[in-house]
Amino acid sequence: MIRIGFILSSPSPHQVDLLNAIGQRSDVDAFVGYVKSHNSSRHWGRPVPDLPWENLPTGFVQSCTGQLGKWVRSKQADVWLLSSVYTSPATHLLAWILRKQEATFSFLGEPPQPRSGVWGFVQHRLMMSILGKADAIIGTGVESARRYRQLAKPEQPVASVPYCIDVARQLSAPPIVPPGEAEAFRFVASAQLIHRKGLDVLINACRRLTDDGWTLDIYGDGPLKGELERLCRKVRKPIHFRGLLPYEEKDEVFRGKHCFVFSTRWDGWGMVLPEALAMGLPVITTDQAMSAHDFVRDGKNGQIGPANDEAFLASAMLKAMSSRHSLTTQSIAAKEALTNYTPGNEAARLISFLSKVAGKAA
Repeated sequence: MIRIGFILSSPSPHQVDLLNAIGQRSDVDAFVGYVKSHNSSRHWGRPVPDLPWENLPTGFVQSCTGQLGKWVRSKQADVWLLSSVYTSPATHLLAWILRKQEATFSFLGEPPQPRSGVWGFVQHRLMMSILGKADAIIGTGVESARRYRQLAKPEQPVASVPYCIDVARQLSAPPIVPPGEAEAFRFVASAQLIHRKGLDVLINACRRLTDDGWTLDIYGDGPLKGELERLCRKVRKPIHFRGLLPYEEKDEVFRGKHCFVFSTRWDGWGMVLPEALAMGLPVITTDQAMSAHDFVRDGKNGQIGPANDEAFLASAMLKAMSSRHSLTTQSIAAKEALTNYTPGNEAARLISFLSKVAGKAA
């Protein structure tokens, strides 16, 4: 039996299924502490696992009076997993407490977004401060782990464990069928309407397409909504903003569509991509979406290209439309890419890695 303490940023649906799978194992005793009670920038509420959980005493007064350190000491975990925003003061305090108490811990996180200048220097120092205290590192996916290996010390083990949701129901749906020759090819995008998601690049890429034979629906909300809508009116193409659907209705984004376009400039994971694949949609995405490196097979179930590249997006959309005859084959390949992507499998990988870090048998 191994006792694991999870310290997570806030409740997230991208972690609940994995935590519940861990809770179902007889060889693990696990609990969760949340740095924040909820994520105010997301619309998914406060999804919490079946595992024992509580909000951490991370307030200023609580931290100054040592309550956070007492909480960590009281839990007596064999190994800790710290997965919180590396720029947060609370995360640095927790890493310091764990190290001071000589507790074994692994840091799990998305890789830092590449930046230059002063902020790039500050970002690097903050990240290295966390990594330097950790016994091991876990990246969100294979590309994330590769990037962390470049930052890790030689003796630090590094593993890949992606964010995970249960997509069994979506995978059971039949693959999509191609549209008829007279039917529009329906693209879809779903993202926060922020600069990082690159929707302006996607809209400008559509200038290079003909005016008919296709449509693009964009789902989401955010501070750039007005600016992006004005850009669409200027482009004058069949692009439509559909607003933000409730999280529990996210599958409706993909229904009746033929290809998902993820034009992100940067995503430390990008859960929407495996969600689209599970629904059978081939994807067009950039190489700055970490999840793409786990699931997208270029030319098989989608296309991967550089970020900030209108020419790539336009060319990929044209290729998708011209190869509609193979859409069902691509749809099958999209679903097959997620065959081993289950909470149970990812839980087993995580427990095996943490057991080795703790020096205990899984």
